[in-house]
Amino acid sequence: MKTVALGDLATINPREARLPPEVAVSFVGMAQLDAEAAMARPLATRRFGEVSTGYTVFRDGDLLAAKITPCWENGKVGQAALDNQIGVGSSEFHVVRPTPDADARYLLHFLRQPSVRIAGEARMTGSAGQKRVPVAFLQDLRVPLPDLREQRRIAAILDQADALRAKRRQVLAHLDALTQSIFHDMFGHSRLPIRRFDDVVLDLEGGRSIVAEDSAANSNYRVLKISAVTSNRFRAEESKPLPVGYEPPIHHLVRRGDLLISRANTAELVGAVALVDQDVAGLALPDKLWRFVWREPDGVEPLYMWMLLQSSGMRHELSSRASGTGGSMKNISKEKLRSILLPWPSFDLQSEFAARVSMVNEESVMMRRRAECSDALFSSLQSRAFRGEL
Repeated sequence: MKTVALGDLATINPREARLPPEVAVSFVGMAQLDAEAAMARPLATRRFGEVSTGYTVFRDGDLLAAKITPCWENGKVGQAALDNQIGVGSSEFHVVRPTPDADARYLLHFLRQPSVRIAGEARMTGSAGQKRVPVAFLQDLRVPLPDLREQRRIAAILDQADALRAKRRQVLAHLDALTQSIFHDMFGHSRLPIRRFDDVVLDLEGGRSIVAEDSAANSNYRVLKISAVTSNRFRAEESKPLPVGYEPPIHHLVRRGDLLISRANTAELVGAVALVDQDVAGLALPDKLWRFVWREPDGVEPLYMWMLLQSSGMRHELSSRASGTGGSMKNISKEKLRSILLPWPSFDLQSEFAARVSMVNEESVMMRRRAECSDALFSSLQSRAFRGEL
């Protein structure tokens, strides 16, 4: 199948004519670009005069791709689904507007491929924490190009497979909601003793982020990405190879039962927590993920802390303590974590909570396996589609 540069199939970051100040536009922040749904829905309707400076302007149906780390690594690529014809949003969006020769859904599925995300990471420029995917990467990206009818057929197949994945995620979301309900039933209406974070947590251990060459694909060790915890569920597959011959220190290796927290991410994702609920081998911590080290390991139930740090009050606390410019990359320090106040039930109550949640988690494990099968099917279909094998 012939390939064509994306810049020949779409206008990248098109210029828009200036609108009258009173025109209603849909405002879309980075948080509204949903990586899983591959969709950008508006946060609010604004008057253009209120948001005409310092923002990106696009149209309903345009493709949006986050340009800045870690949003690009989080897979933030989606199609604008607006309430108005024109949208205004984050200055950290690349806008991709397909020409009549290209189907928007086809290009969207192409851009969502893990291989494109990895290639974009390798081309990022800028300082640590503020790296961006350059516009030249998108312009030069080679896209397999069947005729328009075939593009639409392929896009429809991938849309159907993606819809199946979405149903699996919905069931998982319901199970997560049940876990949260158990948490609130047990702890949401009682006055619990308060403990400081550093009365419970002795330390937060991090690792190193070492960039491996492409030849390191067969390395014995891999290092986790931030995206391994962003869903508040541990995803071992969100990792990249360490250099061949490099052996991480033993205290950098991840173990079953570890509770991990991200110290850096976007404002809505910084402080995300995930419990390692599976046996893992050869996975190392990066510098942007920390492992909890407990002062009294026999007096803490990690499942309780995992759910506590996902609660709305704690999410607000973590986000408010994070520092950084703009909404792209926020960081939270150990010092700011140490003074957080935690509602702290007895160990017996924590254990009772863990026992009740474990029953839900058994169902979640089965559903996650089905979701992983759906993800594997989708990945296989993606790969075959863009090799001309569907």
